[in-house]
Amino acid sequence: MTIKKPAALALTAALALSALAACSSGSSSSQTETTASVTTAATKPAPPPADGKPLGKYYFSQAFNGDKEVYLNVDMDPSTIYFEFSEDGTGSYVSPNGTSKITWSGSEATVEGSSKVTFKTENEKLTVEDGTMTLIYIHESAYEKPSDIPDGKYVFSSAHDDGKPIEVGSEVTAESTYLLFKKDGTGIAHSASGSQTFTWSNGHINYPDGSDATYVLRGTTMTLFEINSTMILEKAPDTSV
Repeated sequence: MTIKKPAALALTAALALSALAACSSGSSSSQTETTASVTTAATKPAPPPADGKPLGKYYFSQAFNGDKEVYLNVDMDPSTIYFEFSEDGTGSYVSPNGTSKITWSGSEATVEGSSKVTFKTENEKLTVEDGTMTLIYIHESAYEKPSDIPDGKYVFSSAHDDGKPIEVGSEVTAESTYLLFKKDGTGIAHSASGSQTFTWSNGHINYPDGSDATYVLRGTTMTLFEINSTMILEKAPDTSV
């Protein structure tokens, strides 16, 4: 198994966010991304109420279709997708497609122009159920914008094809299969069959032969999308090679 030319992400933001993203055409008709105000530690807002009611902004974190996690298009900034709840039972849903008004009561919310969704709050987490989709949002008091800037060595952990685990050969190990990202925007992809250089920027990897890759980075875990498989890599404690 070698690091092959990966395909684009299997799901776009519209699919990952299901009907919610599709209906967000309210106050903005353009496709320009809405800039969300992610607060810094110095201006961090108060946490949500202890009674479990939603209040304030909840930023997009994860999406699941059944038990399978799905991803946003790597060109989209998760911090531009959020719910904002007001105490009077109104609010808004913001995505790069625009802003839609919402009304909410109890554990149900209606996005303008869409059907109702159910939600529950647990501490800083908001879980929205929309058909087969489960969407996770994090309250603004605890939200930290995810970094899409890899730094150092990411070693092979596992691989799957559409959620089904792939058994790889004995030559595919953390020692033999890894990506090394350098701060100057270059890197090295290494496998048992050899190494090749690449350049990287904003969720994309480009190889000298014209092939490319896409990746999603969450914390120390990198998901690399290939033609017939998805690879999971973990950041190595020691980034030297």
